Amino acid sequence: MKTFLIAAIAALAMTAPVFAGWGGPGQGPGAHGLPEAGQSSGDLVSVTISGTLEVVNGQLAVRDGSGTYFVKGLSRLMRSVPGLVVGAKVTLQGWSSKILDDGTFVGQYFSVRQLTFNGQTYVAAY
Repeated sequence: MKTFLIAAIAALAMTAPVFAGWGGPGQGPGAHGLPEAGQSSGDLVSVTISGTLEVVNGQLAVRDGSGTYFVKGLSRLMRSVPGLVVGAKVTLQGWSSKILDDGTFVGQYFSVRQLTFNGQTYVAAY
């Protein structure tokens, strides 16, 4: 019984970081297109885009003259900003990074920091 209890506690201790959101591969800000504290931004580029909010391949995206940006974090703002729906004209400021598939450019992710919609500016707080 004592051995089983020790094994159960060890198993819980090893899985706790995963559920806390700070352990294992793919966790933390770097997995979401943002640099870790103290790291360079790598391929991230600070940009401002203006365009129409659309759904492309099941994901929220903004199309502007230079391409399509798959926007991360915008669904949270859509729940809190009245009138922000698919088809709305928006201006976004934030970070863009390339999406590569086996070294081939297939699109761009965009992490929103600031949204301008209907003349009002909203700051995304994650």
